[in-house]
Amino acid sequence: METLTTGLPSTLHLEGVGNGKLLLFGEHSAVYGEPAVGIPLPWKTALRLDLERSASGDIAYYGMESREQELFWSLINLMGDRLFPGWNPVLEKDWSGTVRYESTVPPWGGYGSSAAVCTALADALLPLHPGPAPEKAVLANEGETLFHGTPSGIDAVLSSSRGLTAVYPAEGGTGSGRFPRHRELAGQGVFIVTASVPRRATTKELVASLRQQKEKDPASVNSRIAALGSIASEAIQELSKHVRPEILGAFADKAHEELSALGLSAELTEDILLTGRQTGALGGKLSGAGGGGACFLVCGTLTDARRVHAALSNGIFSRPGMEGRLLPIIEIGGHCIHERN
Repeated sequence: METLTTGLPSTLHLEGVGNGKLLLFGEHSAVYGEPAVGIPLPWKTALRLDLERSASGDIAYYGMESREQELFWSLINLMGDRLFPGWNPVLEKDWSGTVRYESTVPPWGGYGSSAAVCTALADALLPLHPGPAPEKAVLANEGETLFHGTPSGIDAVLSSSRGLTAVYPAEGGTGSGRFPRHRELAGQGVFIVTASVPRRATTKELVASLRQQKEKDPASVNSRIAALGSIASEAIQELSKHVRPEILGAFADKAHEELSALGLSAELTEDILLTGRQTGALGGKLSGAGGGGACFLVCGTLTDARRVHAALSNGIFSRPGMEGRLLPIIEIGGHCIHERN
């Protein structure tokens, strides 16, 4: 394949894949320099580009709405400028062919749908790089700036990883311009039931709200952020080996207490977690920014996970007008994450 130095080659046949993600521990505290840990989800976003230079500008898009098409070209230019010196911006009108987009990542709820898109495009573009290429997650995170302004890099790391992954603050701290360090963990032997509900605010708004709380009551908020960081560190140690689900569940409950005290939970999230604990889950918590969105429950066996999943499916998620989503059971198997029925 032709590589490039200042623009795209005249013909493109590129494919890329990115995963959704589930943050297990470290939300909000990671913004203040604490570690985090999470998994890529077994649900993916795939992109395929078959394009050639042409004045006709006749491109057939599959799976993309008009707004997503505009974002697609913005992402190509944003990532291209990061990848290649002297990048020449590319315009939709100069190309013809097909762009195919398929995704099984839930488009809302905190499962990293934007990170999955950025990772898929980074995966597609990296083979064009003329020399040693940057890490896929670094390039994907560049794309994430289009969605989130100043992303932490955690979502991009999890979306591009193979399995259970710990993420550590960049040297120099947030805002240093450096990318977070990360390593894969070998932990296995735990089942996750995850669900999402509508959110009352965006991630940016929730982070800003917590920052305001921190300014008004620094002692209390700093104490809770430190506690969340300590729980994340302990969870990383637990997830570095064959996991004891009861310990992980206790960590989840403890972290959720801190997040709830910061005003980051939601009534429907609490209902889901309570139902899960009452039917066999060992603990659970919200995942991500909060205010609704994703949450998960820790189960020790597939039998327990199926019982919890059935209770939620036949209860909360069968309510008329319920807008949330209950996802399939996940098994954490160290370097591999499986969907289980």
